[in-house]
Amino acid sequence: MDDGVFPTIYSDIGTYMGARRAMLFPTNISSLDHLENGSNEGMRSKLPFSGPLLIPSESGESCEINGYCIPNNWPEPDIFFPERFQDNPVDRKGQHFQFIPFGAGRRMYSWCIIWLSHC
Repeated sequence: MDDGVFPTIYSDIGTYMGARRAMLFPTNISSLDHLENGSNEGMRSKLPFSGPLLIPSESGESCEINGYCIPNNWPEPDIFFPERFQDNPVDRKGQHFQFIPFGAGRRMYSWCIIWLSHC
């Protein structure tokens, strides 16, 4: 893990809270880009325990299905790099399926539902 990631997140939070003299609420997280990118990268890189039926898979090539581009894999998947979401924002509640190991709909992990309800 890059040692420069967490100081950047801490300074982003400190700048936000110091300038506005406000408390950090879940509704404010969307205005903290480094924190949101770090949480997206954490969700991307750390797959949850999903039981014995979730078999890890990796596609060998990119393809398009019903207008959706399915990439072959994340670039440099073993590196914790939150900046990958800076130019390519991900809507965790929308049609982006980068976090599909966390489930979708009613079968989504409960902590993920709580996290998404505050975004």
